Amino acid sequence: MIDFPASPSVGQEHTLGTSGMAGYVVWVWDGAKWVAGPRTGGGISVTPPATGGSITVTGTTSLPVGFGGFVKVENAAAAPISVFLPATPNDDQEIEIKDTLGNAGTYPVTVDGVGKMIEGAPTIVISFNYGWVHLTYTGTIWAQI
Repeated sequence: MIDFPASPSVGQEHTLGTSGMAGYVVWVWDGAKWVAGPRTGGGISVTPPATGGSITVTGTTSLPVGFGGFVKVENAAAAPISVFLPATPNDDQEIEIKDTLGNAGTYPVTVDGVGKMIEGAPTIVISFNYGWVHLTYTGTIWAQI
């Protein structure tokens, strides 16, 4: 459960996690509801955080447990970043990660299996513009499909 402020003002931010932590989420009050949004230099915005959803990452980020879907990398950090896969994946969980801004050739995206191997390696690197990787968890490793 997220403990949002009871009487927010328009534009007020509420952070889930801490700004120094990879994968923190910032929620913004739009006057009617809390909306997940990116934070300059990192964080994630979620639409929705579930199978079949999408996440936009703007800096080094840990994906939420149970997430399966499309990860749009919009690297605002102007530096290499990392995307950490869910630490406890489910069998057949699928995640696609794509450099949607086309700057991975300059600022590579390291995908980290968080203790689970990705095709026999602990990490895989997207290092070409508009590059992507589509992964599924087999029960023991992340495999490219």
